[in-house]
Amino acid sequence: MKKEANITIHINGQKIKATKGELLLDVIRKQGINIPTLCHFEGKHSDYPCRICIVYDENSKSYIPSCNTRITEELNITTHSPELLKKRSMLLELILANHPDDCLYCVKNNACELRLLANELNVDQRRFHTKEIAFNTDKSSPAITREYAKCILCGKCVTICNEVQKCNVLQFNNKGKQSRIEPEFGKLLYQSACVYCGKCLQVCPTASLYERENISAFFSSLGNTAQKTISIFSPILEFDQAITSLNKTARSRENHTVSILRKSGSNHVFSLNPAIDLYLYELLNEFKATLKENKTLISTFCPSAELYIQKSLYNENIKLSALIKPIYFFQKMLEHIYPESKFQLHEFTTCVAQKHIHAIESVKDKNYAYTVRELMKIKQTTSYGNNSSNVKTDEPFHLFSALSYLPFIPGGMSEAIVRMLSLENNAANNNINFDSFRNVENFGIVKITLHQREYSFGIINGMSHIKTALETWENRLPAFIEILACPNGCYYGGGASKENQNTEFKQFSKQWFEIFDQTLIRYPQRNTQLISLYQEIKEKQSSDSSLFYIQKEE
Repeated sequence: MKKEANITIHINGQKIKATKGELLLDVIRKQGINIPTLCHFEGKHSDYPCRICIVYDENSKSYIPSCNTRITEELNITTHSPELLKKRSMLLELILANHPDDCLYCVKNNACELRLLANELNVDQRRFHTKEIAFNTDKSSPAITREYAKCILCGKCVTICNEVQKCNVLQFNNKGKQSRIEPEFGKLLYQSACVYCGKCLQVCPTASLYERENISAFFSSLGNTAQKTISIFSPILEFDQAITSLNKTARSRENHTVSILRKSGSNHVFSLNPAIDLYLYELLNEFKATLKENKTLISTFCPSAELYIQKSLYNENIKLSALIKPIYFFQKMLEHIYPESKFQLHEFTTCVAQKHIHAIESVKDKNYAYTVRELMKIKQTTSYGNNSSNVKTDEPFHLFSALSYLPFIPGGMSEAIVRMLSLENNAANNNINFDSFRNVENFGIVKITLHQREYSFGIINGMSHIKTALETWENRLPAFIEILACPNGCYYGGGASKENQNTEFKQFSKQWFEIFDQTLIRYPQRNTQLISLYQEIKEKQSSDSSLFYIQKEE
């Protein structure tokens, strides 16, 4: 039930109705007034105010931080005055006093909120100097780099890690000048319970947290004439805000990802969709085998969710899918097509955890994963203008089914299995309410009946709900569980553009299902060219029946 706006406050002389308990900063911004802040996390009360957002209350004759002031009484607020601007500039200068000034070659550069705010508040020189503390840089993780010297202790990474994702990895340690945000007991990221979802990267205002960039590896591969450079991209990139901003008009949709990768010099460019077709095709077989064992199968499509289960939870009735990731389906297929060739895979995705997966997997030649931010840097280096040309992916992996789009959104993996099951059983989809798979906000179970047999599917939307969901279902686990670590799916992944967070899920999913509905091949089983090639490889490797499954060490 929506609370009634029952408190009258004054903002710059204007009467405004506000709700009791509402954040003052939110009320001010609703009026179209810009209040700068570095620590505010939208929808959350700030426990670590940087105080850049201070405003003046005429009633109490005091300066108050708007990001952690909740409205409980009448206020008379002034948001901008010479004195306020002076105080905000002073506060920012104090933050900058011991901040590294390597902006020219900083990885965040023009995307650094601290630098942009300094420009906004006309801070153009360093008046205060403090003794620099020699903080180390944590490069232990193959996915995320932590530069402690650039941390301004805003606490946003702590909020998203502990309150939103509920990973509880980051915390404040030490006091005074020695204060720092790090895993418990000062552990390195690689030693912690971090699952590399990358959500902290999107909220960090500076370059204290950023992905381990592999751009140099990409260009090194291009320069190696002894091997093929094969670029594979996630279909979700077509909808990323950084990519769609390159379109000529708001209505046009061009596959700029393919164009960027072709202009960069990649020998082959493929979409990940065909590999997902094969993944779903094999997952259905694994699901049917698990049903016979009376166990619950959990999809490992999302690497962060898989890591979370492995590190934090165990249940003897739960079986993690043993299938290799879709990108490695591609690798196996390419090894068959180019048996005499040496090649290196470069995966472009919104998933930061894929960097970790590529680093730990034992593969013939090391592969690399790249975020959208890295892709845009490659574009900046290799492409001129936004004209997209030759946007078709290469054969023989140019055909794929509509179901290959589904695993990237909550409920999609379960819906794909149900659709494939109904095809095998010659059952009509008309009697199945697929909206029940698409409308799970936190977690839930969807039950369907095919040929008088009931199937139950557990859907967990966001890592913060994994533990609660499994505890709730403990006495009666569903037959299949799918988990996406990032709330509302891969479009909002840690490697995606920050601007994606401003897009409502309903708006994105509507466009996503339009693509799904327009795809001519509906099922992986009917992608005959791909399945024939797949079966050919399996027959050739008949001595190894577990070719597409994770090899367990004995």
